[in-house]
Amino acid sequence: MRFRLLALLSLPSAGLAQAPSASPGDARWLVEQFFFASAWPDKRRYYAGEMKQVYAEERTLGEYGAQARHESVRAIALGDREAVYGVELSIGTRIQDWYAYLAKGASGWQLRAVRTLALPPLFFMLLDSLAAATTLPDSLAPLLENMRLVASSDSALKAFWSAQRPAIQRVADNFARETVRSIAAAPDGLAAPTESLRALAEQLRDLHLRGAWRDPEFPGCVFIEIGGMIDNEVGFMRCALDGDVPPITPERFILVEPVTAEWYLYKTT
Repeated sequence: MRFRLLALLSLPSAGLAQAPSASPGDARWLVEQFFFASAWPDKRRYYAGEMKQVYAEERTLGEYGAQARHESVRAIALGDREAVYGVELSIGTRIQDWYAYLAKGASGWQLRAVRTLALPPLFFMLLDSLAAATTLPDSLAPLLENMRLVASSDSALKAFWSAQRPAIQRVADNFARETVRSIAAAPDGLAAPTESLRALAEQLRDLHLRGAWRDPEFPGCVFIEIGGMIDNEVGFMRCALDGDVPPITPERFILVEPVTAEWYLYKTT
């Protein structure tokens, strides 16, 4: 998180400060303070975990003047003792989704971590370079489309899901019949040993997705990966039972959000 916060220092203030819509001390109020308040002098009182241990002396995103979108605050998971909220930030012409993780202790609600999909500046430099090219070779055009998807906002990815739902479900159905743990999109997938795997790799390629995989820790789920960098990835997953769904944590699955029955948008770190 430290790298991402410092990277926002050069952003101009968006002038989005508004009166909080939640009561002081509520979970949503803490989120609004962190992302929107131009000053939050008593923030340490509301910090826990890594926020208190590492970032107590750092400015919040609101104090940095980050261009947070007040109307974008959404509750992703709400419980009696834990909560996860999402907030959109405007980064130039892009929308970047951030997630806040809160826990309720003896003294009330506290902010324990914030996360976003960690993509390095080099990723966006390459994305902008490819997008600005007047012509692209056939080998690079799919890469551009995939990178655009990876960098898309959560709302745009949900719209992509709605538009491509039958095709994505078909990929999941076909992959569920295979015994391999993972498969990459074509052209690498064209080297797959069977006709069914080759067809699956081509389906992934046509959707501009990077691959499909399964995890023995979550045997009831099939992961359809859009893409990302190293272990920071975004995609869709299908889990047959609620009990199979990975928990949201700042340490691995930073986002798990339903898009329809059995299907979720996920992000990892």
